[in-house]
Amino acid sequence: MNIIKPQKIFFGEKDLQQLMIIKALVKQKNILTEVIGCPTIREQNGLAKSSRNQHLSQTDREHCGVIYKQLLDFKNLYKKMDLNELKNQIITNITCSKKIKVEYLELIKLDNFQSVEAHHHNIKYAVCIAVSVSGIRLIDNIIL
Repeated sequence: MNIIKPQKIFFGEKDLQQLMIIKALVKQKNILTEVIGCPTIREQNGLAKSSRNQHLSQTDREHCGVIYKQLLDFKNLYKKMDLNELKNQIITNITCSKKIKVEYLELIKLDNFQSVEAHHHNIKYAVCIAVSVSGIRLIDNIIL
């Protein structure tokens, strides 16, 4: 960025950790480039587009639509339910297909990526998930 000096750079929210690291680096180094997060591009069923998707069978791709649906459910319910109960419910709903194994499902503070056990007002969060489908690791998230 110091060589090219772009006014703006764009990173996808799909790789949220990468986006947040770049934003922090730009701020820390006082770089005058605006970092813009772009929404995750999704398949018709909600599966986040990824080069890894090509390794999934058509059936696996269809099953993976449940991941985004459950992230949306998390977004709608996290202020209304106990967080541990909600996480267990979401994981159960995702893994009922038997083909999807959840590695983690976490509510994190967006500014520092720390996992939290409860939400508070005026703090930005994201819900992040990693799953394994037929041996293929997929990640996804929604900024809340």
